[in-house]
Amino acid sequence: MSKPAAHEVVTAGRARIAVLRQSIASADFSGASKGWAHAAIEKHQSGQPVRRAVLLDACAALKLDPASLSTARMH
Repeated sequence: MSKPAAHEVVTAGRARIAVLRQSIASADFSGASKGWAHAAIEKHQSGQPVRRAVLLDACAALKLDPASLSTARMH
């Protein structure tokens, strides 16, 4: 059995993820570099599984409201 991560390690990891998400949300992407976001949303809308974090990041990159998508299928 593996030992649980120390609280400091978990906190630092969450902080890094928050910084990455914020940089994605605030970045001014050109149309070509938003392809991953469009692909994630299209995959979600076709019924294929997409992780919730990826879908939320795609919505942030495209300045979409995540509530506009069917949240029932978010994983």
